[in-house]
Formats: sequence, C-alpha cells, structure tokens
Amino acid sequence: MFPSLFGGGGGSIGFNPGTGRATLSGSVNFEVGVGMFAGVGSQVVLGVSSPGPSAPYSQQTYNVAEGNVGWGGSAGYSATWNEAGASVSRGLKLGVGYGAMAGAGMGASVNVTSPQLWCK
Repeated sequence: MFPSLFGGGGGSIGFNPGTGRATLSGSVNFEVGVGMFAGVGSQVVLGVSSPGPSAPYSQQTYNVAEGNVGWGGSAGYSATWNEAGASVSRGLKLGVGYGAMAGAGMGASVNVTSPQLWCK
C-alpha cells in the first residue's frame, strides 16, 4: 500500500414525520490514507436523531475515517464525529467500486430545513 489523497461528497434528503420538516443536506470530505479506490453509487440509510435540525440553514465541520474495498460491488465502513456527536455506518453500497483504501480527514456539511408543517 502507498500513501494517497482521497475526496468524496454526497447529498441526502431527510424527513421528520413528527414535525413534517424536510431537510436537504450536502457534504464534502478530504482524507489522507493508504490504498487506491474509485467508486460511485448511493446508499439508503434510515436514521434516528434528536433533535433534528431546526434552523432553516446550518453548517458544520467534522472528522471522518473510512475504509472501502471492492471489485464491482463494494462494501465499506465510515465514521464521523465532532463536538455534537458521532455516527458510524457500514454495509453494501448501491453502486460499483474498485480497489481498497483506508483514510482519515475532515469534512463539511450544509443543511437546509423546511419550516415545521405540523406539531407533534
């Protein structure tokens, strides 16, 4: 394995059925690590958080660590954390990837949240 630079990004749509709020999020991350990997695809994630974003606009930075491996279908793990909390995800990604990598670095995200449509 040899040292490498990695970058990635993504977007998501979230919905809170308790309040009727919808959230659009976008993120980008940059990492240093070992290996070589190229992939594209999507993930379907069901999450629970409390409280959800309530400001109409928010942004945050975070630390990220991840590993991916694949030749065709790919699997990977990722973890993000900052002063507000942490998350870990794993599993098969819907897409394709080739190679293997492990890296760590920094990321940033932006969230845009709709007004509350109903009360709990």
